[in-house]
Amino acid sequence: MVRTMSASPPSLLTMRRLLGELRPYRRRLALGTLCLIVAAPATLFHPLVWMFVVDEVLVGRKFHLLVPALVVMVAVHGIFAVLVGAWRDRIFERVGVDFAQALRNRVYQKISRQSVA
Repeated sequence: MVRTMSASPPSLLTMRRLLGELRPYRRRLALGTLCLIVAAPATLFHPLVWMFVVDEVLVGRKFHLLVPALVVMVAVHGIFAVLVGAWRDRIFERVGVDFAQALRNRVYQKISRQSVA
């Protein structure tokens, strides 16, 4: 019988150990999560603006509201989706790089303490 390799879900012990290893980065992870929570609704703003443009501007023939609606949409997208999203990506990237570097250093230190034999 051929046995296939399948990824088993991480155990609770493994998850607790991982969370312990991430403890030095908890402030940055919290800030990145906050940026994620703030930036997520901004992606849902576009359909609301387009609904307003179609319902009020085109159907209601209030063409003078078209430019302000589009300016608001671009401003919200620029502030939240780009700036906050960029900060979120940068924060999570730095945490990942710093965590991997610390892990590599710990493995190197452990290996270098081993005897040659």
